[in-house]
Amino acid sequence: MRKTIVASFLLLGLVCASRAQETFTDSLLFTIKPIGNNVFAAIAKPKSSAGSNSGFVIGDDGVAVIDTFQDDAAAKQLLAEIQKLTKLPVKFVVNHALPSRSRGRKRRVAETGGGSYRA
Repeated sequence: MRKTIVASFLLLGLVCASRAQETFTDSLLFTIKPIGNNVFAAIAKPKSSAGSNSGFVIGDDGVAVIDTFQDDAAAKQLLAEIQKLTKLPVKFVVNHALPSRSRGRKRRVAETGGGSYRA
């Protein structure tokens, strides 16, 4: 009987931990999808403030980020997700279109990761 109660509490703890992870993932403004070896797409969730898609490539000595979303919060979340996958610095940030409002996000992602920024 005692083993059954202990096992039930352990199972309940695992379920709660699993739900907590789902809740955290649900709070992201995008979904990370692996599309190749160390190549990832960050797909904006419908109607999220991310406003666009992004992606990144983890290389041998650094990370290249392609587009930094249209929202500061999404850019910060992207950097946090990259840092969960690798300890390598962000060395390159490439925005295919550079409206003035994306310069701040590009600079912030590059500087936080140790890379450089060029407009």
